[in-house]
Amino acid sequence: MTGPSMLPGARVMAIDASGQALSVATTSGAGGAFSLQLPPGPPQYYLQIGPNQAAAPSDPAVPAFPLQGPFTTTPPLGDLGALPAPATLTGTVVDARQQPVASARVLALSVDPTGWTISREAISDATGAYSLTLRAGNYLVQAAPDVDPALPGLSDEIAVTLPAAAPLPIVCPDKSQGTGVVTRPDGQLVGAGYQIAAMRFPNRLVAGRLARATATDASGAFTIVGDAGHYRLEVVPPPTAGLPRKILSADLSVGAPTQLPALQLSAALTVVGTVSKAGSQAPIAGATVDFFALDSSGVRSVLIGSGLTDASGKYRAVLPDVPAPAN
Repeated sequence: MTGPSMLPGARVMAIDASGQALSVATTSGAGGAFSLQLPPGPPQYYLQIGPNQAAAPSDPAVPAFPLQGPFTTTPPLGDLGALPAPATLTGTVVDARQQPVASARVLALSVDPTGWTISREAISDATGAYSLTLRAGNYLVQAAPDVDPALPGLSDEIAVTLPAAAPLPIVCPDKSQGTGVVTRPDGQLVGAGYQIAAMRFPNRLVAGRLARATATDASGAFTIVGDAGHYRLEVVPPPTAGLPRKILSADLSVGAPTQLPALQLSAALTVVGTVSKAGSQAPIAGATVDFFALDSSGVRSVLIGSGLTDASGKYRAVLPDVPAPAN
């Protein structure tokens, strides 16, 4: 690697758009030069450049470098450009009562219009303080305490431009709460023991996060405690109920508890069929038949049920009640 200032000792690796490695990592030499072995083609790739964690994990001379690419050629790339100026983001994570929040993850993602990408994470200390080593540019920042209901929830995404004139305070509100009931296909309330799973959909900085959900009580009621946001809810009846799971989406609001709409289960959605060899119609035993539904994006498929064929090639699967994707 060459540039206005040669940078030896940097770790360089080729990755694809999903972040998977396409090459073995190498370290730039005394003149900043490096060489990578790429797959034939090569496929579209990016260069991930940063400190050599094994050799010098805290070397300030080799800070994070914006993700470079995409590239589709293997000839020498030449000068990758000057490094943006180093910048440090500091501040304190506090709750709604201005008390420090320790051990919260603080995430920063660059949103620079030039297209380069830096993503970094730090953990707040006992006083709530955090520090992130980044580079000059525009970022989104968010704090994520643990999912424990006793701890505060996710902060809002905060836009910040580095270098910043002052430390950035991040406020995490109290966890949100939702209550609801589950009903049978005939509209009657279910009894106790119906499990509720609640997963918050990911945003630009934070991956999906579970909320703490109780099973239904004798009156079919349940409670969810988690971060405010959009959730995937799944109701799992007891095996003895003979009813299918139900999958739907719901929102938890900031502030007052959210009253969720009644979650009505459907009658058993049973699919039966036969698997046989093409042409001969001879049954195939021991074959797995999988069923999929589109997720809320309408693009990705999700496994929702399976059935195993018997000696006569017959299978039976009970599928969950899932919403149709929006048009």
